[in-house]
Amino acid sequence: MKSKRIFAYLIDMIILIFILFIIGIFFKNQNVESLHLEAIELHQTFLSKEVGFATYINHYSSIMHDLSKQTFLYTFIGLLIMSVYFVWIPYKWKGQTLGKRAMHLKIHKKGELTIQSLLYRAILINGLGYVTVSLLLLWILPSFSYFFTISSICILQVILVIVSFFMILYNKDGKSLEDLLTDTEVIHVEEVK
Repeated sequence: MKSKRIFAYLIDMIILIFILFIIGIFFKNQNVESLHLEAIELHQTFLSKEVGFATYINHYSSIMHDLSKQTFLYTFIGLLIMSVYFVWIPYKWKGQTLGKRAMHLKIHKKGELTIQSLLYRAILINGLGYVTVSLLLLWILPSFSYFFTISSICILQVILVIVSFFMILYNKDGKSLEDLLTDTEVIHVEEVK
């Protein structure tokens, strides 16, 4: 069941990335493209040693801050889609996402599975917390502080996912970090209705 759980997570992430990719097609604009080109040119000037690290990182953080502002609506819509996919759908489908349904798994909690438990799980493992914080800090912090804060939170999010994967693989009961913190577990379902 441990490998099924990891495959279910990967299926969910592939589905979510595909949905966000399709939506992203409608959010392309000239400002975003020019910021991407500016970042590429900056990388090239840094690699050719035309600019130093301090200049590079200051300019790069400014570009990323501007890019985040240009893609704010897309990111906000992504946050809503993530919330629906990882909180509302499993709540309505009795603990299942599409990936869990495909792998015949479900999130289970003694008593009743609540939206609050699903929300906490999504914040911890599905990036909901990272995206929410990045949207909020975008309008509060200057570019340099924003870039380093969000980069640090992104690294923390990746670490949480890796820790959860290893916990699933090496805990006898297969519980992950989000299971332990929300008092839930992922169980096998013989027949998915």
